[in-house]
Amino acid sequence: MSRSGRTARAIGLVVAGLLLLGGCAAPEPATAPEQRITPSASPSTQPTTIERDPRDVLDALASRVAPAPVALSIPDLGIDMAVLPQGLDDRGRMALPASAFDVGWYQYSAGPGASQGATVLASHVFTVAEGEGPFLNLLGAQPGQLVSVVDAEGVQHEYRITTVEQIPKDDVPLDRIFTTVGDPHLVMVTCGGDYDSGYAGGVGRYEDNVIVTAERLS
Repeated sequence: MSRSGRTARAIGLVVAGLLLLGGCAAPEPATAPEQRITPSASPSTQPTTIERDPRDVLDALASRVAPAPVALSIPDLGIDMAVLPQGLDDRGRMALPASAFDVGWYQYSAGPGASQGATVLASHVFTVAEGEGPFLNLLGAQPGQLVSVVDAEGVQHEYRITTVEQIPKDDVPLDRIFTTVGDPHLVMVTCGGDYDSGYAGGVGRYEDNVIVTAERLS
């Protein structure tokens, strides 16, 4: 593996070590029992060989990606959403837009026009204020369905869904989802599975993440 490949892989592992995917349901008042989703996977230990602040590494990566995505469309699923850049929240998780009608792009992942790596998008499926969002339809995704992403320069990138996985949150392979190497592809994440109303003293969450991967066609 080349030096640049090893560097990209190391950055990907730092990302995986930092991240818990942000909640798929927007934060709610402490008195509200309906919080649906806080998708997460136990973070791995940060590599001790990396002494720089991991956020500095992420900023360096962000400066090298292709233009940001600004819109997502999956016609077969009735999904047509604005895409907003997101970083890490104060708990080291991927932040998400407040609205279930917007998609978050993890801004340290690849842009849709990048030559390698994953473009990572995630959204709530539910908020108390809005109810169910369009990403609820992602639970019905099927291999072969087409996805379109428009970037900030107006270029449209086409994808085809290849895999749809439902994985317990504690088993989510963060290093694979947030990879910075390999063929360019799209990863879309939301929540599914059974709802655990007793999680975190009654906060509640869905038990799984739904992970939809798509290969880039153009």
